[in-house]
Amino acid sequence: MAYNDEVASDVLNAAHALGIEAERESDVINHIRQGFPARTLEALEARLGLSQADVAGILHVPERTLTRRRSKPDARLPVDESDRVFRLARILNLAIDALGDEGRAKVWLHSANVSLGGAIPLRMLDTEPGVRSVEDALGRIAYGIFA
Repeated sequence: MAYNDEVASDVLNAAHALGIEAERESDVINHIRQGFPARTLEALEARLGLSQADVAGILHVPERTLTRRRSKPDARLPVDESDRVFRLARILNLAIDALGDEGRAKVWLHSANVSLGGAIPLRMLDTEPGVRSVEDALGRIAYGIFA
């Protein structure tokens, strides 16, 4: 599979995991720009085993705001929050691919990691450099590079 095909597959898999119907990357981009339905927050929390407080911290949104959004599941999230929700779903799918199953992926994402300087991968996903570090670590796992 070519690199662009892998990226497209990662994007579509992450969107489907959130219950977003998409056939192409451009569909996912449009959904993010329109804002995901607030119900995607619950799907993300359930898949990652996160509390609402955890998600609030990663998304940089007050917990009360998330509570208010969850009370209207069809309401749209702002673009920046939709983008961060998508980022979390994509990282989960990358972890599943690298580690072989969802259970191992969740454990890895919730555990301190030597290759990340002892940081917990989920706690790094609130910034773009943190996301890149987690992606790099997962890439090393997927390709058997232990450095």
